[in-house]
Amino acid sequence: MRGWWQWWLRNDGAVRWVAPRGALGLAALVACSTFGACGGVSKSKRANATGGTAAVGAGTAGATAESGTGGAAAGTGSAAAGTGGDVGGTFGEAGSSGVGSGAAGATNGAGGLAGAAGAVANGGASGAGAALGGEAGEGAASAGESSGGAGRDCENLCGEAAPACCTEELRCVERIPRCRIDVLAGDVGVIYEYSDLQAEIGTLSGAVEFMVPLGLVERAAADPPPAARFQLTLDPEASTELAALAGVNAQPFRLSCDEQELFVGVVYLEGGAAAIRTPVLHVKQAEDGPLVLRLGAWQGAWILSGGGAAELRERLDRTELRAELCARGLLEEIQ
Repeated sequence: MRGWWQWWLRNDGAVRWVAPRGALGLAALVACSTFGACGGVSKSKRANATGGTAAVGAGTAGATAESGTGGAAAGTGSAAAGTGGDVGGTFGEAGSSGVGSGAAGATNGAGGLAGAAGAVANGGASGAGAALGGEAGEGAASAGESSGGAGRDCENLCGEAAPACCTEELRCVERIPRCRIDVLAGDVGVIYEYSDLQAEIGTLSGAVEFMVPLGLVERAAADPPPAARFQLTLDPEASTELAALAGVNAQPFRLSCDEQELFVGVVYLEGGAAAIRTPVLHVKQAEDGPLVLRLGAWQGAWILSGGGAAELRERLDRTELRAELCARGLLEEIQ
């Protein structure tokens, strides 16, 4: 009987059967895989540890991402997916702590990636863990957006005491602009449409007769967005220096932020009856009182509040304008 088994005659007359080296290795491998008789860690324990390590790897990759909380989300995913992986669990706890600290930003898929990595390393037995990892990543993303604007370095200007500053855009302002109103030299008369006013201003020299930086404003108010009216009250010193502005009429003005023009309009009497559909600027000053600038989306907005086309309101109510006033804590709603 030869083939798989070899035999030979010992000196004492007994027959000894010997398996070839390759066959012995195969038998040992079967015994090791089936019964865990390999010495050291069993198959199930080694698979779990591998799952934890793979999840940690994915978590680390998320942690180095620019988003900041991506690593935290990935860590949470690794804890869920690396079932029994001690290292993966530890990293998951650290990730959760990172989310709690309010670090800005998140990578929405990082938790899912970590969970999937753990599930694959664990022989596909941790599908539920991978799904849980995905949910953890999404939760971390929401936390990052509310505290830091999806990984961006920005400032939330909204607050309970500043409802006029609670537009979606003002919840994450990356840079506070610097705005000003320039009253230009020249008379444009009565022009009804915006495109016609732009064309007329283009024929003028562009010389600035009065410059009013918004840094001179000490109080401000506006309608709820999109606003048809903004009121800007200048500080006492500026009111004195710019007192001559109260006598201006039918001159164009330009509102710009960070040297970028947002819109143009015309300085006009508040009680004027012309049906002007361009932004208007009314200048008022009581005796010995502050200079008050009233911006309107059209002529008559300060006489009859409400109504008006959304297009005209949106032209006036610019995020940059609100942002500077809100950043200084000045903007209130007109009552």
